[in-house]
Amino acid sequence: MSRFLFIALACLSLSWVRGAEPPGLPNIVWINCEDLDPWIGAYGHPHADTPNLDRFAKEAYRFDNAFATAPICAPARSTLITGHYATSLGSQHLRCEVTLPDFVRPFPTRLRELGYFVTNDSKTDYNFS
Repeated sequence: MSRFLFIALACLSLSWVRGAEPPGLPNIVWINCEDLDPWIGAYGHPHADTPNLDRFAKEAYRFDNAFATAPICAPARSTLITGHYATSLGSQHLRCEVTLPDFVRPFPTRLRELGYFVTNDSKTDYNFS
């Protein structure tokens, strides 16, 4: 079974990405690793050589008790990005395509609505469009 780890939700200055944020909005960096188990030095693995992540984790919020609510990638991603169980969304089957209810807005959508710049350079498989 895969374990999904949130390594960090950190308040960092990202003004180099796009100008300074409006006052009152903290900067957020969300790093989401999957299918990796806790094989990172910051999580205590004795042979993991991850100095940059370890240093980042010391200054960030590290989630030590986060577990997958689905045993495979896409259903677990749909859970992480919406905050709803895959079985509640109907996205619990691998490679299915569901339509989200109107009241469910993925986390990046909520951040955009608040005025954040949000990007996702690689993941597209959440079992919904």
